[in-house]
Amino acid sequence: MKFSNLSIQLKLVIGAGLLFAFSMCAIVFGGTTLMYGTAGSEAEARARALLGQYSQLVSGQMGGIISMARGVAASVEGSIAGPEVDRDQIGRVMSAAIASWPSLVGMTLVFEPNSVGSDAAFIGHQYSEPSGRFASAFTVQDGKVSAVVMEEASRNKFAYDLPMQLGRAVVLPPFTFQADGVSVTMTTAAVPVQK
Repeated sequence: MKFSNLSIQLKLVIGAGLLFAFSMCAIVFGGTTLMYGTAGSEAEARARALLGQYSQLVSGQMGGIISMARGVAASVEGSIAGPEVDRDQIGRVMSAAIASWPSLVGMTLVFEPNSVGSDAAFIGHQYSEPSGRFASAFTVQDGKVSAVVMEEASRNKFAYDLPMQLGRAVVLPPFTFQADGVSVTMTTAAVPVQK
């Protein structure tokens, strides 16, 4: 049976049915596209809001850490201001500072050679390199503060040189490293100590 042989009434019914089916498909397709677009826009807006909140949280935390580092620098500057420098006192200041912020990975204090007394007089000191230069990292492990002498080869030269050159606090870009099989992202806030 040919389409042309059908009655006009049947042709209209078939045409209306096809038009209805096509219209429904278009509505479903359009609605689905609109829903996905709206959901995507809403998800993006929520993600941006969440990133904004994280940014404010991190900025607040970093601001607090930088303020604390500046306070520690001022305490160390007070400890080295006199003619006789007590390296053990400097170690106590650093130990108390790191113990007060358990979320910090560590704090490192390195002085220029012979800037806090004759380094030769401190060969073998608990906070000094083999040359006697004060260079120690302070960390908290299992609730206990420990100090490790930082040999020149293991120090972050950029974290030392840049704040010394600029004469101000510097926040270095974050980097990732492995610690006990866990990926850790960390940044460094470096504050120069002036004598």
